[in-house]
Amino acid sequence: MSGWVAPKSQADSERESIGRAGYLNDPTKYSTLRSALAVPIEGPSEAAAVLALYRAGQDAFTKDDLLILETIGSQLEPVIRGDAKGKAVGSAASAAKAGS
Repeated sequence: MSGWVAPKSQADSERESIGRAGYLNDPTKYSTLRSALAVPIEGPSEAAAVLALYRAGQDAFTKDDLLILETIGSQLEPVIRGDAKGKAVGSAASAAKAGS
């Protein structure tokens, strides 16, 4: 799924390939995951990463889940790019972790 989302730079959910036999490159094996949600994290000119969530239940993600994941992805973009703002976010996360 990540391989589809990254070049398209477009969020996706419930790709048909998730639970299909042979998905794991072996026709005798299959994934027990039935739902997926993925959003691209944009770099300067293309998707630099993909944030993906998977669940075992069928149709487990809502439109609200997509909005939340897109928001998280947009907040991660500066961190992935290494922007000054992203470094500040990363530093704040490190500080919060150290304080716990």
